[in-house]
Amino acid sequence: MALRIALQHPERFAGVASIGGPFPEGAAPLTRLRQLRGLPMLIAQGRDSLEYPLQQSCEELRLFHAASLRVSIRQYPVADDLTTAMLSDLNAWLMEQVTGICLEPSDETYCCSDGKN
Repeated sequence: MALRIALQHPERFAGVASIGGPFPEGAAPLTRLRQLRGLPMLIAQGRDSLEYPLQQSCEELRLFHAASLRVSIRQYPVADDLTTAMLSDLNAWLMEQVTGICLEPSDETYCCSDGKN
């Protein structure tokens, strides 16, 4: 839901994070593409997720690159669990957005940024 709202109103947000939720489908989520290119996004997921399979996130990553979006994708060695590593990485990502200082993701993170941040 966070992604859906931010995609509809990117001017209202400094960034958006999603933990365990896929990129929204339907309702033309990239309608405001020009504004979305300036919106930092973090997507965190379990690599063994049943709700958000790895194949789906790979397909979405291709979409993000094609659309030139500022997306960091991080994957963790869990299914659909929320872990302290996810929360730690979310905190580091938030601090990076606020301060501009890039912090290293946790040791449990398997996939990082698209290189645009």
